Amino acid sequence: MKKKKVAPVVVAAPVAPVQSIAQTATSVEAKASMDKVKEMAGKLGVPFTNDLMALGSNSAISDSLIEKAVAAGKTET
Repeated sequence: MKKKKVAPVVVAAPVAPVQSIAQTATSVEAKASMDKVKEMAGKLGVPFTNDLMALGSNSAISDSLIEKAVAAGKTET
């Protein structure tokens, strides 16, 4: 009896799901926005803490930063 040649079986490694362009863009925008409020905190001399990050939106974070700076008698220059 003749032996048949069999091609070797190649098992592919699992692949992580690829982010969509929209998800990647949203992630980049969120990081850029977070960098802006961190920069604002630095200019106002207000520490950027976890309680600020917990506020969620940049608007809420900005408002809190301004309140803290005004309470401390600081201004952005």
